[in-house]
Amino acid sequence: SGVEHEMHLFGGALSNLFFAKSYVQNVTSEATVSGVTAKRRADRALWGLGDGLRYDILEWLFVKASYEYATRLPESRELFGNGGMVIENLRLEPERSHNVNLTLAVDALTSALGKLDGNLTGFVRETEQLIALFPLGELFRYDNLFEARAVGVEGALRWASPGEWAELGGNATFQEFSNASTTGPLAPFEGERVPNRPYFWANAHLRLQARDVVPPGDTLALTWRSRYVRDFFLNWEGAGRKGPEDSVPSQLTHAAVLTYLTPTTGTAQMSFSAEV
Repeated sequence: SGVEHEMHLFGGALSNLFFAKSYVQNVTSEATVSGVTAKRRADRALWGLGDGLRYDILEWLFVKASYEYATRLPESRELFGNGGMVIENLRLEPERSHNVNLTLAVDALTSALGKLDGNLTGFVRETEQLIALFPLGELFRYDNLFEARAVGVEGALRWASPGEWAELGGNATFQEFSNASTTGPLAPFEGERVPNRPYFWANAHLRLQARDVVPPGDTLALTWRSRYVRDFFLNWEGAGRKGPEDSVPSQLTHAAVLTYLTPTTGTAQMSFSAEV
C-alpha cells in the first residue's frame, strides 16, 4: 500500500512527488524430512519512502533527481526454487536499499530533421541483504548478500524521422555492482563484482514503416533489433582459478521482425508478425 503527495511550483516548471509505502508478506511452507513434516512460516511488515524532484529547464529539456528507501520482497521462485536446477531457500530476507538517481532528459525535441528523445542517468544503489543467484555445486540457490553497492550510468537515445517512416534508437548501461560486506563469510570478496550479474549491456533498433500500403489506415513495418551483453562471471572473481564453465561469454543477438497492422475499425485492430 502507498500514499503520495504531488506539488507544482513556478507555473509547473518545478514539481515534487513525495511517497510512502508499506509492505506485508506472509510465507508458509511444509517440507517432509526423514518422514517428519515440518511447517515453516515467515511474516514480514516493512515500510519505505522516497521523493522525486523535476525541473523543466526548457520546454524539451528537464533534469530530475530522486531518492527512495526501497524494499524488494523475495519472489516465490526465489523462495521455493523452480523444481529443477534452482533449489529452495526459505530463509531469504527482503532487500533494503537506498537508491539515488540523477537524470538529464531531452523530451520530444522536434525540428525539420525529425523528433529526438534521450536521457542520461547516473545512479547509486546501497543495498542490504541483496538477493542473488549463486551456484551450489551442480545446482543454484538464491541467497542474501550482506551488503552490495551499485554505481553506474545509463543512457538512451531515439530519433524519429519527419512523418515517422524511420526510427533509430539505442540504450546502454554500465554498472559496477560490487560486494560491500566487510564482515561475515563474504568479507574476503569485498570489492569484487557480484556474481551472475551483467555489468555492461546495450540494445539498438532500426524501424522502417509505411502507412496506407493496401487499404487506407494500415501499416507495414520492418524492424531490426540487436542486443549485446558483455561476458561476466558466475562465481566470485577471486574464488580460485577460472575456466570457461565459470563465466557466461559475451553475447550479440539480432532479430528481424516484419509486422502488418490492419486499419482500425472502431476500437479493434489486428496485427500480424513474423520474426527471425
